[in-house]
Amino acid sequence: MSKTAIVTGGARGIGRGCALELASRGYDIALVDLLEPEMKRTAGEIEGLGREALTYQADVASSPGPMRWQPMSPENGAISISC
Repeated sequence: MSKTAIVTGGARGIGRGCALELASRGYDIALVDLLEPEMKRTAGEIEGLGREALTYQADVASSPGPMRWQPMSPENGAISISC
């Protein structure tokens, strides 16, 4: 079973760095951010490391925002890390 991490704010900055580091350590990544173009770029870098990257455009700071981007389903596996 693959390891999966959800990274909020993963489009750029610290979130992007965390996403890339986790991908380099063997995690598939679900990115959640408002910045779609930057998020797609980060997803491409993750895929370049040989890992799966899913993207969800959402504002996790607003309620009930997080419920709209629940990316994990049985076929995607369990969430290993959320940051």
